[in-house]
Amino acid sequence: GRLRLLGNGQTVICVLPKEVHQQMRGGNSPHTECEPERDPAALLEWVMANTVAAVQESLPEWAAQGGLFTQTKDDEESWIRDEPLQLSTFYGSKLQEETVAENVVATCRSFETAAAGKLSSCGSDLLKGIARVGQRFGQEFSVIATALDEEC
Repeated sequence: GRLRLLGNGQTVICVLPKEVHQQMRGGNSPHTECEPERDPAALLEWVMANTVAAVQESLPEWAAQGGLFTQTKDDEESWIRDEPLQLSTFYGSKLQEETVAENVVATCRSFETAAAGKLSSCGSDLLKGIARVGQRFGQEFSVIATALDEEC
């Protein structure tokens, strides 16, 4: 619901598991020393900060799923896929830090390259849209990624 009257007669009742309460009062949060029972605005800021972090963290997987969808949506034969990697290839690859934006754009490029010109205009538009969202929301968050082009 809306919280327009928070602090002006509207109240928020929050029930927290012990672990969350401890995390808010001294964890690795931008709102350390937050006392939700005394400061509901700080509680809501903490919740929003965690929500934003969770969304940013999930962008690479969202991009990979979107790319796979663009490749397979019109081709029933491609719905079943062989395992693209051997374990030695997966575990032997180099890990690198990159922004979520860089990871999402690279994922979209790899799907576009793999399609080898067979991507429909709708699929191409979807990949461009995924890349735009990744660039918009993934600049300030980093992930550790492998140099692999295939979904694992």
